[in-house]
This record gives sequence, C-alpha cells and structure tokens, in this order.
Amino acid sequence: MGQIILKTIIIIKADEMKLKSKSFQRFLFHEISMHFDNTAKHELNVYLKNVKIPANISDIYDNVLKEALNADRLETKILFIKQWLDMDFNRDKKQDNIYALRNVRFLKKLKTKLSHFQEEMAEELHNQRYYHLCKQFKKNQEEIKTRHDYYPTTRLMRIDERNIETILKQLNLTENHTINIDFKEFGDQVYEKVKDTGSGIIDDYLVILKKLLQEIIDGDIDTESKPPSEALDKFMIEINLLLSIPDFYQKHQQLYDYLQHNLTIDLQTLQNSEQGEQHSLDIFNILKSKGMDLIVAFLFSNFEFLESLHEEWALLLPQVPANFFDPKCRVLREIQLLYEDFKRDFENSNSYETYLQATKDLQELTEKEQSDRSHIFNLLYDATQNVGALRVNIIAEKCSEV
Repeated sequence: MGQIILKTIIIIKADEMKLKSKSFQRFLFHEISMHFDNTAKHELNVYLKNVKIPANISDIYDNVLKEALNADRLETKILFIKQWLDMDFNRDKKQDNIYALRNVRFLKKLKTKLSHFQEEMAEELHNQRYYHLCKQFKKNQEEIKTRHDYYPTTRLMRIDERNIETILKQLNLTENHTINIDFKEFGDQVYEKVKDTGSGIIDDYLVILKKLLQEIIDGDIDTESKPPSEALDKFMIEINLLLSIPDFYQKHQQLYDYLQHNLTIDLQTLQNSEQGEQHSLDIFNILKSKGMDLIVAFLFSNFEFLESLHEEWALLLPQVPANFFDPKCRVLREIQLLYEDFKRDFENSNSYETYLQATKDLQELTEKEQSDRSHIFNLLYDATQNVGALRVNIIAEKCSEV
C-alpha cells in the first residue's frame, strides 16, 4: 500500500509541475497536434491506397496520386481527395462518397483551427516572455539608480573568491577538492536542457510572423503599398522551412544564414545598401507597422535564449568559487559570474565586453579541441554577440510599451 501511495504522490507532483511549467501550453498542444496529424494521415493514406483510377486517365493521375500518398502535409492529401471526389464519375451521390467529402472538409477545418490555436499560443507565450524580460530589465535599472543614489562614490562588489580560497587553504580545506568538468559532457547536458526552449522561442516568432504575412497576402493593406506576391511567397516558404526543422541547432543555423544573406539586423545598412532589396525593406516596414519589428524581435530572442541557457548552466555547475575548478574548466564558472555581472547593469559596456570575450574564448577553445559536439558554446557566443550595452536603448524603448 505504501508503495502505491508513493507512486501516486509522484505522479501528482509531476502533473502539478507540468501545469506550473512555462512549457505546459506547448507540451499539450504538441501532444494534441501530433495525435491529430498521425490519425488523419493514417486514415487519408488508407483511402488513397484504395483509389482506383480509370484506365483512360491513369497517365494523368498516377503521379499525382503517388505524390499525395508520399506527401507529409495533410493539405496535399486532402486536396487530391477533394478533387478526386469532385470528378464526374464520382458524382453518383453514393453515401460513402458524400461522407468522404464531408470528412476531408472536416479535417481541413480542424487543421485550420489548430493552426489558429497555435498562433494564439505563440502570441501569448511571446508576450509572457516579453513581460518577464522587461520586468527584470526595469528591476535592474531601478537597482542601478538606487545604488547610484545611495552609494554615489562606492561600488558594490561581489565577494572576492580569491579571499575565500585563501581562507580555506589556511584551514586545510582545499585538498583533493579540485573540480574537473568535461566540456563535451557539460555541453551535451546544457544543450539537452535548452534545445526545446530554444526551438520554441524561434517557432513562436515565426508563427506570429507567418500570421502577419498571411494577412498581408490576403490583402489587409493598400494594394499600392503591398509588396509583390513573389517576394511574400518567398518569405513564407522560408518560414515554413524553418518551422519544419526539428533540431534546434539546425533551425538556428538556417535562421542565421537566412538573416545574413537576405536581411540585415542593421536597418540603416539595409536602407543604404545598393544590394539591399527594396522588397525586403517594404516587408520589413509593413511588419513593423503591424507590431512586429524584426530588429527588436531578434534582440529579444537572443536575450530570452541567454536567460534560459544561463539558468540551466548555473544549475548544472557546482556552486563553489571559480578557483576550486580545474584551471582549464574554470571558464565555465567565470562565464556564469560574468553574465550575472552583465545582468546587474546592462548599460555597462565593460561588463558586456568582458562577458563577450569569455564566450568567444570558450567557443574558440572548444572548436579547436572538437569538444563542442552539441554546438552549445557556439550558440552561446552567437547569442552573446547580439545583446549588449549599445542595444539597451532599443530594449528600453520596447519595454516601455509592454
């Protein structure tokens, strides 16, 4: 009986944690969406495998049928079945054909509603993260102001870890306590912890962006100011491609590659560049007028990812002074401390530059030694390059709206 009660308590606690989790909505939506997709694909494929194409039109429809069977997207399968049932020789009003047509329409409606739910969820999670980040940002700004008001000539310093080490040595408490951490294992552990969050941050922005682009395509702006459909379609194709990539690192690399070759984070450069496409600028400005400033979104996404990464980073590291670590892996602890320094005063360029240099050194070291198999240290350095003291004004302006 005791064992049964214990298991029940564990299950209840696990469920409570899910409900309290910031990832609960995404977890539940993923479960529902995956079950719907798998069930719908199975039933549609069963129907498609039983389609008998008349000999006189087999040359035309054989390839189309194969394409529908092999397609991963439900829409492709549904479109073929609707067109198939709409053909003259299928219009015999048989009850099973009527049910089939009504059922594929039902699947299409349900798929559309799930997409709308995904958009709403993405916007809500996106706004929650904005609120959390801005609340933290404002708190830091207030603490800095208070510190300057009450301690105008004194800087509050973190306890010097070297002093702690000296005291412990005098007490003979440091023998055999050097901590050695394997970069590969640590990197793998951090990546496993943050990969879903990282993908979620990117996907939420992409889903919102996709919704706004669809509104532009559907014509909710003046025809004169609407970019060419080819440019919009190209943008939409890229978004769908990014959303379809399951691995966080691959998704991240594809996104950065697209931004590097097609857009620029510096709007001034885009406006003055002879190579900058006017269509990209038009889309950029329309999205900004609809509340999606791509520059701000990019900056916030990097802040969000760093916050999540360092939260897991700190939990995985032993909470002891940096000097207790082996000299080689001491940088892991130092980077965490440097990030905390940077967070205390976002406007302090010295704190940022020191933090940035440490992440760069770690990235170069692990790349040279091939000890970053999960690419987490590369992801850290990429994100760190896109935050910093010079971008604080942009963040502050956005936070004033939240």
